[in-house]
Amino acid sequence: MIIRKWLTIGIILLFIGIAHAPAIAQNTEKQSVSRGIWFYVGGSGPGNYSRIQDAIDNASDGDTVFVYNGTYYEVLVVNKTFSLIGEDRDTTIIDGGWGINVVDVSSDGVSISGFTIRNGVFAICLVTSSDNTIMDNTASNSGYGISLQSSSNNTVTGNNVNSNSDWGIVLDTSSNNTVTGNIVSNNNVGILLIDSSNNTIIGNTANSNNDYGIILGISNNNIITGNTASNTDFGIYLDGFSNNNYLFHNNLLNNTQNAADDGSNIWDNGYPSGGNYWSDYTGTDGDGDGIGDTPYDIPGGDDQDRYPFMEPNGWVNEPDLHIEFSTTGIGVDAVI
Repeated sequence: MIIRKWLTIGIILLFIGIAHAPAIAQNTEKQSVSRGIWFYVGGSGPGNYSRIQDAIDNASDGDTVFVYNGTYYEVLVVNKTFSLIGEDRDTTIIDGGWGINVVDVSSDGVSISGFTIRNGVFAICLVTSSDNTIMDNTASNSGYGISLQSSSNNTVTGNNVNSNSDWGIVLDTSSNNTVTGNIVSNNNVGILLIDSSNNTIIGNTANSNNDYGIILGISNNNIITGNTASNTDFGIYLDGFSNNNYLFHNNLLNNTQNAADDGSNIWDNGYPSGGNYWSDYTGTDGDGDGIGDTPYDIPGGDDQDRYPFMEPNGWVNEPDLHIEFSTTGIGVDAVI
């Protein structure tokens, strides 16, 4: 009864919150909300800014800058704590004209989402910057897509990072970051960690990069799980100075060499959780548990995946979650 009571209260509060959520008005320059003031760039409203940087310069910590569809030829200096939101990732474009950093973030607590950011040495660059969220952007046609330099506790999620001449996503001397759910393709290197530790790289797709899908150099104690590295020279590579990294539940598909490990790392999560899927694994599964009966030897050293899966995503065997809602009077019952 206590759980049901709190669920009922939570849902009522949710509906109240939705009913009072502020609308985005194209004809208003700024809007007072509980989390700050909203500034608008583009669109047809009187007083809207024509340049994104002008709106940023006039914003304060806690404000939001909303950018309507269009192509904006500028480079941005982000040196305060606020949210920068594009109307649509595919059609809200920041073109740096090959400036060094198209979006240069040096403050903490910034959120950037909904843009295509292109034509710079770095499309998005965080320098000594923490607690930021880079979400649902396209970073392309630059030297480097998304770069974190001496930056910690950031989240890079749901971005499309493609067609950059060097690295797609790079963590350089950066720790405790989460890189999740990104599609990183057609770069020279997909995801690179250099001198970076205690990061979580989870659920990314690194496909059709030239040299490496995921590479770790001088990087320790990272978790690499749920990723797909495919159609690249090396799927995943760890150099001899990268140790105590934990790699499991990854798909390594159709790479010239699926992996190489010159350090000392862990390539499975024990039994029955298992290890990774290797498209070149030749072992058999005599007991039918979906895991190969013999280990997969990782080239380069003595490490093994002791429990290689026989099929891609072989670890995804949890039952479906089924949720039913029904109303009883003014209450709500939830059955899981």
